[in-house]
Amino acid sequence: MTIDREIALHASRKFRLMRTGNIVTLVSLAVILANAILALMIVWSNPFAFFVTGGMEMLAFFMLLSGIAALVGGIMYVVGLYGLRDVRPEYKDAFLCEIVLMVLTIIGALVGSGSVLGQILSTIKTLGTLVVLWLVILGTRHLLENLQQEEILRRGKILWWLSAASTIVACGYALIPTPSVIDTGAIILLAAGVVISVFSLVAAVYYVNYLGRVVNTLEGHTLEQAVEALEEE
Repeated sequence: MTIDREIALHASRKFRLMRTGNIVTLVSLAVILANAILALMIVWSNPFAFFVTGGMEMLAFFMLLSGIAALVGGIMYVVGLYGLRDVRPEYKDAFLCEIVLMVLTIIGALVGSGSVLGQILSTIKTLGTLVVLWLVILGTRHLLENLQQEEILRRGKILWWLSAASTIVACGYALIPTPSVIDTGAIILLAAGVVISVFSLVAAVYYVNYLGRVVNTLEGHTLEQAVEALEEE
């Protein structure tokens, strides 16, 4: 059984919106990562100069801009996911999970990230994001299973394991207490955070690539059905 042309066209547009949102988020993550690497290099070479010359303020400014970009990208992703809610039940469940995660984000902001409850909520949100990804991959597998797209299905499995690994490592890192003083241990911890961020960035890039392939497959299927309809006429 093939996908209806209207459904395939609708789904491709929503997946494209999700992909665009992820690209915006990806750029924001890249900016955060670049600033973290720069800060690490400066702190490693001259810790005193980093704080005296306003390095923390500049880092905070770029973090703010990146946070705004990540918010915009996240909204685009959720809107695209909302548009897929009637295509597959997995997409609807993923959208509902995103709503729950938004509520948890608001609660986390109110209680503060430094509190025990805030840290617990942060971990739940991280794991919840992984659940959303699993639902999207599962729904896409069912959506494309009759289109002989084994490569995309295989990429979905790779994406899942890559994202699961990066999420577990990130959750473990988040449980490490933040040092109160700048010493060798704090610098090593910052370096470990940069490595973990690179790992997460790789997973995010792979997800963008995965969504792009899904879009191309659905658009190609829509075009084939349009050509077949013209030939029948």
